[in-house]
Amino acid sequence: MATTILAAGTTAATSSDITLAAGESVTLFLTGASGGLTPESASCAVQFKRADNSYTTAYTMEGVANKNTARFDGPVIFRVSRPAGSASFGVDRA
Repeated sequence: MATTILAAGTTAATSSDITLAAGESVTLFLTGASGGLTPESASCAVQFKRADNSYTTAYTMEGVANKNTARFDGPVIFRVSRPAGSASFGVDRA
């Protein structure tokens, strides 16, 4: 069952930190507003937390490039960050 980690919207937003333990994995996917299709203009950064507590973009999910999903393994602390835009979309976790 999917869990929303960043609700659909058009404003800039960043999810809270999510921790994966060693041996855990996660699949993230872009979602359109109200269960609709993901807009081609959707773009969202998957950011990993560094040892100095800053973040680095590890992957960019994009509707136009057909990169609607991201999968990775722990141990890692991550978040997703959406810039402001005209297309409403969010990110769910499978």
